[in-house]
Amino acid sequence: MGEVADMVLEGLLDEHTGEYIGDANLQHYGTKAPGFPVTYEPTHIPLIAGEAAPGGKIACPHCGKHVKPRGLGDHLIDIHGYHHAEKVQCPLCPKHTKVEGLWQHMRDKHEEAGD
Repeated sequence: MGEVADMVLEGLLDEHTGEYIGDANLQHYGTKAPGFPVTYEPTHIPLIAGEAAPGGKIACPHCGKHVKPRGLGDHLIDIHGYHHAEKVQCPLCPKHTKVEGLWQHMRDKHEEAGD
């Protein structure tokens, strides 16, 4: 793959415009290259963890990446190294649940967070 494509996949360049956004990432994620593609919207105020994002997505409590509620458990396992049976706090309430049951909890208790 080319250098530009690698930089987009690492999050150094905006995935839509190709502009350098490392400095904005540093403020939002604490690193210039968060390790996943990012779209920078200068007028956008970053969402806090658990807050609803456009398209019914929510922010990951660890990295802030917007994922569908159904995919949050998989994101925590794949990206942040959680184990299926490990308990995590729901990003929408104080309840702790297993990673594998996080989506079901959010679906049952927080229907507005559904996809």
